[in-house]
Amino acid sequence: MLSVTFKSVLKLLANTTNFSGLVTGNKVTIEAFDEDETKYVFTVQSRVVRMAVKSEKGDFDQTVTDLEMLTLPELTVKTVTNETFTQSGDPYDSYTIYVTYNAQVFVMVCRLIKERALFRIRHFDNVFDAHYIDGKLYFHKEDETTIKLCGTNLFALNKEMPDYEVLYIDNLPGNITYRTLNERFESTARTVGKKLEKYKEGQLQK
Repeated sequence: MLSVTFKSVLKLLANTTNFSGLVTGNKVTIEAFDEDETKYVFTVQSRVVRMAVKSEKGDFDQTVTDLEMLTLPELTVKTVTNETFTQSGDPYDSYTIYVTYNAQVFVMVCRLIKERALFRIRHFDNVFDAHYIDGKLYFHKEDETTIKLCGTNLFALNKEMPDYEVLYIDNLPGNITYRTLNERFESTARTVGKKLEKYKEGQLQK
């Protein structure tokens, strides 16, 4: 995972509000390695990010006070653990994902921020924004006559765009839903005199 992408994940987790009801907070732990097999362990809890590094040169543990200034190599994420706690601070629930694809990390983060996020994605020289809403990823393509609104997910996207990269992930601005997104593209298509086509998993929807 790119450094800028990883830092955007940490930033989102640090800004995630506490859960409601019995659960009053969560702690996320991410274990990752660089190309030299140096181990990085990040914990995010109560808006505080801590980083522990274990290498042959020695170990250190510190609080990250400024994520923007944090310098990281490209990292391979191995595990992500989410722990939740009751109002009295006792453990409530815990689960770990063993990461094979970066998409697993992004999906978990989206669940923590209530299934709504804005992705910037790169596929070769093409960079575009995509809206993640309730488990689905929406983006558009455009040519001289048509606007194509495409719906997919982070795993299926690789079939259409092999080796795509997420550059960063952020909170989805405003109260954007699929309905408002659809209305926006319908309005745009009418304004510019183009046809709007809707695709799901690469298939044109009638």
